[in-house]
Amino acid sequence: MESLYMNEFMQRPSRPAAPVAAGTHEVSRTEVKNNRKLGIGGKSQHVAAGLLMFSLAIVGIAVLALMLLNGKTAVQKENERVLDATYQAVFLDDSNGQVYFGKLEAINGDSYRLSDIYYVQVQSAIQPDSGKEATTSKISLAKLGNELHGPIDTMYINRSHVLFWENLKTSGQVVCAINDYQINKLDMKDVTKDENCGKDAATDTTSADSTAQQATQPATDDTTTNDTTNDPAQ
Repeated sequence: MESLYMNEFMQRPSRPAAPVAAGTHEVSRTEVKNNRKLGIGGKSQHVAAGLLMFSLAIVGIAVLALMLLNGKTAVQKENERVLDATYQAVFLDDSNGQVYFGKLEAINGDSYRLSDIYYVQVQSAIQPDSGKEATTSKISLAKLGNELHGPIDTMYINRSHVLFWENLKTSGQVVCAINDYQINKLDMKDVTKDENCGKDAATDTTSADSTAQQATQPATDDTTTNDTTNDPAQ
């Protein structure tokens, strides 16, 4: 029986394979050719991507260079306003209203460099006066570098903490005291009591005050003088 079944199974016709749609292989080959022409999946696509990245890099470098050039130009313009022949006063925004005097230079858009630095010291003293205590203040200049922590005579200041800066007159009290200190190498003078410092700067003010006093002084009454002289009682 088994041999009969086996012979019957062997003699059955095999099932025909599913028909293949006409033109399937041709369509696939056509798509491949079109993709190659368009550069999809080939070397052309990689070349295009490389060119795009290179173009973006060039644009980024150009923008960065332009920003740096504009920043450098602004710093150069500010340094041109700094007078090298004199000192500058830098006013900070701290609670004490600290002012530093020195040679100022703008480094970049974020910071300044100040060298040959001096600053104001206020020394208060209590003196008895008729049973009451009176406080007197002495204002003087101090040279940076003699402090306990021993700083180097160069300071880097954040631009955001600078309220404003000024060029100082060479005939002013501060510059005069600095020049005397550098020449004599003595202690800084009391700028409020130095008779020579700032004398030239105060000349115009003194002359103006004298002129104003002469203009406001009452005129002498010549009539009254003559009457007193000719008084027969004398």
